[in-house]
Amino acid sequence: MAQILLKSYWFLENAGTPSFPSYYYVQRLYEFNTETRTVAVRDDTNSPQPSDPTNEGYSRPTNQAFFSECLPETYTKRSYYHDGNGGFVSNDTLNSSDCGYVPAEPVYGCTNPEASNYDPTATVDNGSCILPERLTVDALPDLAVVGNPITATLHAAATGQEPKKAEAVLTLGAVGYATQLTVDGQLFTFSLAPQMGQFYDADTLAQAFFDNEYVSSRYTIGQPGEGQVKLTAIKEGSAFTPSITVNEETITVAITAGVDALRSQTKKAWGCYLEVWGCAGSYGTPVGKEGAELLERSELLYAPGNSYAFDVASVLRLHTGHALFSEADRLKPYFLRYGEVYSSDGLALRRRYPVGESPVLWALEGALPLYALNDLAAPRLLNRQTLAQAPLHGGAYAEALYVLAATGAELTLEASFRYYDGSVVEEVVSSVATVGGVQRLALQAVFTRAYALSATKKVTGCTVTVKIAMGAAATVLGSLPYHFPPATGRERCLVFLTSLSAYETVWVQGYTEPAMRRSPQLYRSGVPFNATTSSRNSRVQRVELSPSERLHTGLLTRESFDFLLAELAPSPEVYLYENGTYTACQLTDMDPAADVLAEEYSLSLTLEPGLTHNPISN
Repeated sequence: MAQILLKSYWFLENAGTPSFPSYYYVQRLYEFNTETRTVAVRDDTNSPQPSDPTNEGYSRPTNQAFFSECLPETYTKRSYYHDGNGGFVSNDTLNSSDCGYVPAEPVYGCTNPEASNYDPTATVDNGSCILPERLTVDALPDLAVVGNPITATLHAAATGQEPKKAEAVLTLGAVGYATQLTVDGQLFTFSLAPQMGQFYDADTLAQAFFDNEYVSSRYTIGQPGEGQVKLTAIKEGSAFTPSITVNEETITVAITAGVDALRSQTKKAWGCYLEVWGCAGSYGTPVGKEGAELLERSELLYAPGNSYAFDVASVLRLHTGHALFSEADRLKPYFLRYGEVYSSDGLALRRRYPVGESPVLWALEGALPLYALNDLAAPRLLNRQTLAQAPLHGGAYAEALYVLAATGAELTLEASFRYYDGSVVEEVVSSVATVGGVQRLALQAVFTRAYALSATKKVTGCTVTVKIAMGAAATVLGSLPYHFPPATGRERCLVFLTSLSAYETVWVQGYTEPAMRRSPQLYRSGVPFNATTSSRNSRVQRVELSPSERLHTGLLTRESFDFLLAELAPSPEVYLYENGTYTACQLTDMDPAADVLAEEYSLSLTLEPGLTHNPISN
């Protein structure tokens, strides 16, 4: 056993002895016992002083440890310091090399549990974590035709587990004098007369936790059973998982780690949003996002499967407007921004978390209906054709092609003309260097050349091929075949508005046939009948034959047949196109003919002038 002096001072004492008949000075000593770790106070009466030994007192510095020890079966070093008043305080150093601790070699890896390559054994993050994208969007066509479905589908990453609060249950047995534990670095020691931070059973440990400002601010404290103390984190997540160490087996600790919300779907009212932004631009020019205007923002709340579809076509239709009665095709650059949206806890305002945006895309609506071919978009010129079983998009002539090209690309329009005798002539019709954006390639030169070649030998058709070259590399974008049949019969085209607010076409052959029509007047013996006349049986209704326009589609594919039944009959706008003129009509009768076994489908239609609804205008 050793005694360490912490503090001493002299005080005046009344002697009352023969040697010191009056007063004398005695020294009071504060000594730390290294075996019991306690401080004893004693007065040294063996060397009294008759006079005041001024300034001969002693006080050990408070910033220097006067005694240290290693706690049993741990690498923890406990150091003792003078508190300045003859007492002491102690401080623990975990994993001290003075107590034999040898640090393990670091394990490098990904320490983020949200990453797909998370390594739970890693102790040092090496920056290799691969995090899932918060939201991804399916690729949209760079050049889209308004009227066709255009859907932006967002996909959210997996939601992971629901967040949970960390818990720790301590079960106390027969704790002894040397028992001590730490919670997140806060020390608690055994004492039969517990003060702040001391305990001797479960009840006093719970009280010690409650009195500790740090522990009580992070955890709720309870006693689920006899001899047990439970700590529950106030907040969810792994950051609030307690770190608890004990130096004896008489205390067992069961820790349930907190679980982080891996995705923000677990926030209140989570969803995702999509913004459609319109840009300024026209044909043959590169377009940036500067000065873009917000056309529409849409939100969808969380749904199982984490897939969210937004209808972009409806926004673009409103933005470009209908172009049926316009002479020029319409072009609109746009781009998409998307992200997450949710309500934070305790806040009524919804927050948006931007995630990403698309490059500049292009929407095209033609003066006549359009269709897409690979990276091309072509408006159909309503010329005559007699192709059997032609789909709705087949057989019509295009008057122009639209190609989205980068700056410096060269577009080449080639045509392969076919004669009746089987011979072929191939020519380069046009070539143009682009400066970026959407390039319009007029096809009138192709048809003009076909008519010129027909002056010497009849041309039956041609195939138009578009190539794009960037440097030495050339790519075929697509081809359009054309057939030039001899003019037979009276062929027209119906243009009608679909449920997608786009104009579609179908080729028809028409003729005039007599149709019965009842007169609105009543007759009797060839004279208009007076309603006041009493003889009811004498009334007759005149039946007249009047000319009616009957149209036949010819053979259709099953897909086109079903499409016309679903879209043409309820269409609010139907136009008959003939000789360059649109005539508004009403569809008064539709007679479908379907032979499923023979795979032959057709429609007979009856039209009358006029529209039941006002046409949509620009």
